[in-house]
Amino acid sequence: MNLLYYLRDRWKVALLLLVCLGAFVIILLLYRIQAEALGYGLLVAGIALFIGFLLDFTRYRHRSENLNAAKAKIPYELDLPAPASQKEREYQQLIRALFEEYRKLDNQSRKSQRETQDYYSLWVHQIKVPISAMDLLLQTHPGPDTPALQGELFKVRRYVEMVLSYLRLESTTTDYVIRRCELDKIVRQGVRKFASLFILSQVKLEFTPTQLRVLTDEKWLGFAIEQLLSNAVKYTKAGGTVRIYAKSELILVVEDTGIGIAPEDLPRIWDKGFTGLNGRMDQKSTGLGLYLCRRVLTNLGHSIQIFSQPGKGTRVEVDLKQKELWVE
Repeated sequence: MNLLYYLRDRWKVALLLLVCLGAFVIILLLYRIQAEALGYGLLVAGIALFIGFLLDFTRYRHRSENLNAAKAKIPYELDLPAPASQKEREYQQLIRALFEEYRKLDNQSRKSQRETQDYYSLWVHQIKVPISAMDLLLQTHPGPDTPALQGELFKVRRYVEMVLSYLRLESTTTDYVIRRCELDKIVRQGVRKFASLFILSQVKLEFTPTQLRVLTDEKWLGFAIEQLLSNAVKYTKAGGTVRIYAKSELILVVEDTGIGIAPEDLPRIWDKGFTGLNGRMDQKSTGLGLYLCRRVLTNLGHSIQIFSQPGKGTRVEVDLKQKELWVE
């Protein structure tokens, strides 16, 4: 590959040398130089040209290797080889100036991102205090509206947890612990957490134990399943049903009889901030839930698919097979 690039870069020089050599041969022929002398001269010239091009190609390949090594260090370091000409020196000065500007902007961006994460992390932890206080007040001073208020408070708590999960996913460090886990245990934890919301919404839940063990992170897979349960109960009307079961080996299904998803919205449901027709109609969607769900599952080596028909319901299939994961 280096040889092809070299020939492409040096073809003008090679063509000029061939033209000069051809002109030299024609002149010698016009002066009727003996063929033996002409052949000897061409041989010497050819050997000189070959050695020259071989040395030039060696330097070219060495510089290409240095440039590739420098490219591998970007954006952490800019280590360019020594310039071979004044024009190359000027280009390198321009590249270094651009790199310094990039480093400056990158540092500012990272600092701003850290400050934003610190602020929202602090906000999340602080908001948990009044949420817990309101929950305690509702338990100690029950009234006719207590169940409805507890349901709304549960939603607030879910949104706070979503913010915290989003911040963790955007962080450069993760806390994944990959090991063999009981899938039914993870699902039951989510079901218990959403039990009161199912009761309040008058939505029936049918859970068929899967008896599966999966290689995953228990906490983050639980977060993804909880998000699917949240969407299912949110968009299923009273009297509807949410079913959880295993379709086949290592495929978990969360199916509901809710309002479904418009066909034109399906390709974009994974986009961050996309709420779709349902979200715009009832103002219930944040546009982050499915985005975070897919990111988590992708990070865990799993995959997810959604099938839906408006007015008939939605079926979510989570393929829990994974690749290139480590076991604790």
